[in-house]
Amino acid sequence: MFKFLVTIALIIGILEVKGQTCVVKSFRWEDPRDVKGMPKPETDLAGKKCAVIKVETNQKGYAFDFGITGNAVAALQKDSALWLWVPAGAKNVTITNKSLKVNCVYPLGTELEEKVNYVMMLIADKSGNNGKSVVETKWVNLQSNPPKGANIYIDDFPAGKTPFYGSLTMGSHKVRMEKNKVVMERTVTITPQQDVKLKMTFESVIKAFDKEYEGVMVHFEEETEYPGGYEALQKFLREKVKYPSLALQNRIEGTVFVQFNISITGKISNVRILRGIGGGCDEEAVRVVKMMPNWSPNRFWNAASPCTFQIPVKFQLPKKK
Repeated sequence: MFKFLVTIALIIGILEVKGQTCVVKSFRWEDPRDVKGMPKPETDLAGKKCAVIKVETNQKGYAFDFGITGNAVAALQKDSALWLWVPAGAKNVTITNKSLKVNCVYPLGTELEEKVNYVMMLIADKSGNNGKSVVETKWVNLQSNPPKGANIYIDDFPAGKTPFYGSLTMGSHKVRMEKNKVVMERTVTITPQQDVKLKMTFESVIKAFDKEYEGVMVHFEEETEYPGGYEALQKFLREKVKYPSLALQNRIEGTVFVQFNISITGKISNVRILRGIGGGCDEEAVRVVKMMPNWSPNRFWNAASPCTFQIPVKFQLPKKK
């Protein structure tokens, strides 16, 4: 009897993972260069730190609860899109729709960042089989080569253009990319244990580009940059770095080399020391780097991509008078 119950439980679990039904078909980051038609909210947002979510749906009556961060600060319907200004820091959303019998808890897969745009594709089953659900999601990276501009469809629902940085529910998904009448399709399986990074290469598009620009120097990459450039970065470091008392007492000076990751939004993370000098200088360099504002992201073929960067932070003892 016990074995029978365990078997039933396992079957139910497998069915839930394979067929997680969710009104959210995809949730993704949107490149600021691709944001079009964003209206101005009618609510004054002065002093409020908000992310912006464009909800694409042809269904009405949805309500959104972003948990401890609170409800949307402002909302505005424009054409078939609902624009939400949401407190930065939100990680989950509960979506309800009484007429469509929807009650879904959706983990966004990332922490919403201030002044960053996202797009949510939202479609409920009109048959009424939309009972309460709590799904698991994961942030994934779906790319094309060339990396910018292929139309992407997930389970036959449009999901913008590549590159796709966004969340999908656990289980299998059909991913289709289209560019210049070339169609490519793959199935990806989302699991908690494995990171998903898919790339589809459009050979004909690359060959056509190479032929058109043969012999011409083309700059494919835009390097990441601190806001205002090198001089602004040096000014920031001069103003923020405080010489550690231990280093002063022990006459320690030199250069600390700091490495960090820069995301597609320009956010800095995983700050670490490549080469330090001790005396508290290493910790001070890390503290200051973590204070930096978002950089402009690295771009390849105009597509934002994560990168790793390093900078020197100099500690020079004051000259004796």
